[in-house]
Formats: sequence, structure tokens, C-alpha cells
Amino acid sequence: MTHLSRTAAALTAVALTALPAVASAALIFNFDDGTLQGWTNVRTSTTPGGSTSFGVSDPLGPSITPNPRSGNYMVGPDPFGADGGSQARDNPNQTLVLSSPSFYLDGSGDISAWLVGGMGSGSAPASYTSLPTNSSTSGYLGVALRRLSDGAYLLAGNRTSNFAGSWQQVTFSAASLTSYVSPTQTYALDLIDYRDGSWGWVGLDDVTIAGTAVPLPNSVALLAAGALAMAAIRRRREGRTR
Repeated sequence: MTHLSRTAAALTAVALTALPAVASAALIFNFDDGTLQGWTNVRTSTTPGGSTSFGVSDPLGPSITPNPRSGNYMVGPDPFGADGGSQARDNPNQTLVLSSPSFYLDGSGDISAWLVGGMGSGSAPASYTSLPTNSSTSGYLGVALRRLSDGAYLLAGNRTSNFAGSWQQVTFSAASLTSYVSPTQTYALDLIDYRDGSWGWVGLDDVTIAGTAVPLPNSVALLAAGALAMAAIRRRREGRTR
């Protein structure tokens, strides 16, 4: 190995050590392609007559027809149950949870989600494992930030009124997220439903998870480190010729 090669290898190793393995990005979900865009139903229901999961709909049903906040699609209970007056959206069901793709937090932006439908009447859950098995008239409807390492719900938000004709934004500010910034912790945003009865449903649209950090592929990190090493070598050469 030449002196130059050894120098490049050494500088690359240093650069790899110093190079963050993440890149800042914002995750935006509008569901306008008619899919859940990577969100997953991690809790579903088999209770007869009630909602079984969350799905993408347009509109949710003829008896109450909230329009998507933007575009052609939104997330809501599936089936919505308005056809034929079955009102499946309000009937008892096992707890439903729809979870976003996982992400890191870098603290540079807010998390926001738009909700329609019910505001719920219960307190936000403390953790994923503490979620009740079944819905109730005092259950929670809304979104919550979950730390994946222990399932703890760190921040939660819901509507402040029941209404299917307008959307309400729930926001977790960058300041409120600061204490959760970590290169080793991953999170998910959960849409939660364990309420039944009148207005026992919730819909979701236009989610923005800003201030996220996305892991770089190893190949990208290596290329970036190599570029740093070669730039250092070039600066050293230029210094010798001056």
C-alpha cells in the first residue's frame, strides 16, 4: 500500500468515526395514492359489528361524510359502517392502533396530524402495553408518540370537539420533542381508537413528522467519508506546493 493509500484509509476511518449515520428529513403522509403509505395496523379487532382496523377511504360513508382534508383520500375506521345504518364506526371493537413507519428525532421540527370525528373522553394511554383490550364509552381517540424501545407514550393529542365537518390539527412542537432527541432511540406515531358509542371514531389526514433523522445506507456513509478523506488529502497537497 502506498503512502497516499495509507493516508486516505486513515482519514476515511477518522471521517467514518465523526460522520453522523443519519440525514435530516421530513416524513409527509397525505394518503393520496389510496394506500396507508407504510403505516401498519398493529392492533385490529374481531368484535362482530364494529370496526376491524383503520383503512384509506373516500368518503367514509353517506350518513356522515367528512371530506379528506386535502386530495382524494383520508384514513378512517374500516368499515365505516354508514351504509344501511349499521354505524360500525361507533360500535364496540377491540382497541385499534395504526402505527407510522419508525423514525429518529433530531429536534429541528414539529410533528403534526389532522384529525376529524370524535374527541374521545378518556386519558391518553401511558404505554402500548397498557392499552385496554376493548373499547369503552370512556376510551381514548387520538394520536400519540411512542418510543419503540419500551413502548412508552411520550406525547399525545386529540380533538377538542366532536365534528365530522371540519379538521383539527394536533401538534407536538419541536420544543416539546427536545428531550427525546437521541441517535439510538426510534419512535412511531400511533393513531389510537378504544372508544365506542356516539362519536366513537376518528379519522386522520395530512401528517407531517418534521425534525426526523433517517439512517444513511452504509454505502452512502462510506462515500461521504471517502469524500471527506480525499478533500483532506487535497488540502494537504495544496499546502505543500505553496
